[in-house]
Amino acid sequence: MKLNAYKPHLWKADVERSIDFYNDWFLRFAPTTYRAQRKIRTKEIREDFELASGSLLALKSEILSSVSRTWRPNQVRSDSL
Repeated sequence: MKLNAYKPHLWKADVERSIDFYNDWFLRFAPTTYRAQRKIRTKEIREDFELASGSLLALKSEILSSVSRTWRPNQVRSDSL
């Protein structure tokens, strides 16, 4: 529905009312929503980290040692110098 399509003299006031409405809504509801969603997402991330760390601990030591070698530079042995 195009209420103001042919009434450009009303556009400025309509835009200002829309912005005021959005700002009012945002200031009333966004902080609460943000806090609630942050709490939910933080819990999910903690659970993911706990699951991942539990999975890593369950791996055999040979696999962990080979993985750790890929994460660190080669160590120079003293007998190869």
